[in-house]
Order: sequence, then C-alpha cells, then structure tokens
Amino acid sequence: NTIYARPVFDIHPPLVKLTFASIVAGAHPIYQPYRNLNVIRMPFGDFPYWRIRFFNAFIGSGLAVLVMGILRGAGQKTLPAALGGIFIALDPALTLYSRLMLPETLLLFFSAFSIFFIVYADRTRRDSFFMAAALMAGLALSIKWTALALVGGILVYIISTRTMKSALYFLSGVASIYIFLWVAFLVQFPPGPISAAEYTDKLMGVEYPGGESLAAIINFLPAYTKVTYSIGSDLFYHPARS
Repeated sequence: NTIYARPVFDIHPPLVKLTFASIVAGAHPIYQPYRNLNVIRMPFGDFPYWRIRFFNAFIGSGLAVLVMGILRGAGQKTLPAALGGIFIALDPALTLYSRLMLPETLLLFFSAFSIFFIVYADRTRRDSFFMAAALMAGLALSIKWTALALVGGILVYIISTRTMKSALYFLSGVASIYIFLWVAFLVQFPPGPISAAEYTDKLMGVEYPGGESLAAIINFLPAYTKVTYSIGSDLFYHPARS
C-alpha cells in the first residue's frame, strides 16, 4: 500500500512502512501486491520478502554490539560488556524477532542507539552526542508509541543530571523527527479516504490530506493521532477484538 500510495489505516507511526517499502520498491517492479493486506494467511506470491528479513537480521546483529558499547560507556570492563552483548545475541526472543518482518527489531535498535548516545554524551559532555540521542529516540517513536517509555525515562535522567532546558531541547528534537517523518510519509499519498477492514466508524470523515499542502498535513496529524489513540485504547482494554 505504501509503494502504490494507497491510503490505508495502520495503528503504528510510519517509519517502518517507509523503510520496508524503500527496501523492496525497486526490487521487483512487476510483482503483484496483495489484493487486500488486511486479510491474513495470504501467500507472498513474488513479493521479495527476503530482503526485509535480511535487513531485520542485519539490524538485529547490530543490537548486540550496541549493548556492548552501552556497557563500556557506562564504565564496565571489556569482559562484562562482551558478555552483555553475547547474551543479547543468544536471546531466543530477539533471535526470532530479527528474522521476521516486524517493527520490534528496529524499535529496539533505535532505542538502544539513543541510550548509547546518552551514555556517551554524559561521558564526554559533547552536545553532538546529546542531539544524536534525541534523533534516535525520535526514530524509535516514529516506529511505535511504546517508545514513549524510552523518551520519558531519558527525560527523567536528563532532568536529574542536567537541566530542564536540556530536557526541552531533547524533547523538541524527538518531536521534530517524529513530525518530519509523518510529513515525509503523507506527502506520497493522494487525498482520499482511508481503507480499513475494521474501525470504519472511528475513521469516518478522516481522510489523507494529500501532499500538496503542508498545512493540511499538519492539521491532519492531530485528528489521525486521536483516532489511532482511540483504536489503540480499545484494543488495550478489549484485547479479544484485536
């Protein structure tokens, strides 16, 4: 749907859709997309899924190195830091996720990268590391809203070790990345109603604004966020509906 610019509802922010679509868009231009991506248990056909799985496996491998770097930056010696990386590499859940076309691997990767830069920002007192941490946290938030826990934890840490002004700088960096990626996603779509197999009542009247007006996109985001939060809350309190 992202490749062919067909407006469709997704409860998650757009970075994974942008990333995965970019990986496969030019791989096999004549492949036939799913007729309906909301129907499960459909065959892949000639969809080049292996490219996305390879990408996730590559990113997942980097997570072990990042954890080792975080531990070294936090003052651990080489052996304990290496053991931390090895435990991550051998974790069954992480191994499973790194093989699948799911957003969790990228979410963990950018979250770990943000923590990595925060650790080294404190160690070196370099503002460039501090802003890099905000960039990575913004990328994580642009994958799933669960990254709000990461952003909140880092904010508490910054307030306790730096100043409220530093926390505001960090938060503004995160928000800027989040909004920028939403705009980059939405400008690719024509205006029109959002396709969804469910929740049509909640999506009534909410339409993609098209890519011609930046103001229309900015105005669209709060309405879409409100609908997404409402649907997400419904799934959280009534998991049988998911």
